[in-house]
Amino acid sequence: MHFDDNSFDLVIALAMVYYLDLDSFLKEVKRVLKPNGILFFCTSNKDVPGFNSAPGSKKYLNAYEWNEILKKHNF
Repeated sequence: MHFDDNSFDLVIALAMVYYLDLDSFLKEVKRVLKPNGILFFCTSNKDVPGFNSAPGSKKYLNAYEWNEILKKHNF
């Protein structure tokens, strides 16, 4: 993202994270967020009955997997 470090109090990503490289995305979000900034996102949970993936998606995760990835990136 073409923003300075510590530029935002809040980053919102609605129904899009499964199309992205998560490590790159979360690294950039962490970089542009101010200290104590918030990442707000919504995504599909692959463990929900009836789940269907979208064409072009990178990877769907469940709540446990998201928790582990977010901890890895210090969220």
